[in-house]
This record gives sequence, C-alpha cells and structure tokens, in this order.
Amino acid sequence: MPSPVGHSLVGIALGAAWLLPRRKYSEIARAAWHVRWPMAGCVVLANLPDIDYLPGIFSGDLNAYHHFYTHTPGWCALVAAGIWCALRGIRGAASAGDFAWILALLMSHLAADWATEDFRPPIGIMALWPFDAGFHISPVTIFLHLKKDSFGDFAQWHNVKAALVEAAWCGPLVVLAIGWKLRGVDSKED
Repeated sequence: MPSPVGHSLVGIALGAAWLLPRRKYSEIARAAWHVRWPMAGCVVLANLPDIDYLPGIFSGDLNAYHHFYTHTPGWCALVAAGIWCALRGIRGAASAGDFAWILALLMSHLAADWATEDFRPPIGIMALWPFDAGFHISPVTIFLHLKKDSFGDFAQWHNVKAALVEAAWCGPLVVLAIGWKLRGVDSKED
C-alpha cells in the first residue's frame, strides 16, 4: 500500500481542486494560506483509512488489521456521513457537495491501495464491501509495496524508492489541480 507521501499528495490535489478559488497564481497562493487548516484536513482524510495500523501497533504486528474494514467503501461512506453530520452541527449547514468531497478524499485512499503491489495475504483490499467480502487488486500496478514488517523496515532504500515513485505519480496531480484553477485567468495581470 502507498506510503503517506502518495496519499497526502492526492489529498492536497483534491483539496486544491475543491478549496482554492480560480484566480491568478499570487492570489491562489494567498488563498492556500487561508485554507491551510481545511487543506490539512484533506490530507488527514486521504490517510484516514490507515488508522487500522493503530491496533496492529498495540498488538505487536503492524499489519495485523491493515486493509480490512477501514479500506472499504462501506467504512468510507459511514465516516463521510459522520463527518458531514459534524460539519452540519458546527457550521449549521453542509451541502451534498461537501459529503461527496469528503467521500472522494476517503475513497482516494482505497483507489491508491487497490493499484499497489501487494504480496502479503490477503492480497488486495475489500473494495466492494459491504456487498462482497472478497479481496480485490488492480490488474495494473502503479505503486510499489512498502516493506513494513517492523519499524526498522521504514528506513530501507526500497521504501524511499517507493515514496519517490508515489511523488512522481501524485505530485503532477497537485500541479494539475492548481493549473486547473489558473485556467482561463489572465496571467498578464500577475
């Protein structure tokens, strides 16, 4: 499954597409500063399904619970609904678009994990739960697997290489999202 690098970059790209105004570059940069906390929330939501590492850490097997129920559309929909309800309570209103964006951020995690090499059974994610409890994986691999049997594994060259591959695939998504916000804006004024 991708590292937080890939998931975070996707969260930033989705957050930029949703939160930033269509303006000149200098105005977008200022707007990005003003929405830094919601953007941080986008990064958290894009990584949230990996919360299933916590019980594994406490049990002594990091991967014991990884990519089961928190990596399902059903879990993402329930969490998105809960966050949406909390937003309605805090702000007094939340749109269907807000729900869709929260769900998209959570589901982006599943899409990335689905397209990642996986050599540890069960292979893949429960991509269709609650309708199907089977594990599924993309026939096309985009991301490298991570070596993460212990905390010492995180500092391996293979994992650094995997994070660089993620940055190469997902970094352009951030550039595209910002470019989309600049499209049609007169750059002569900047």
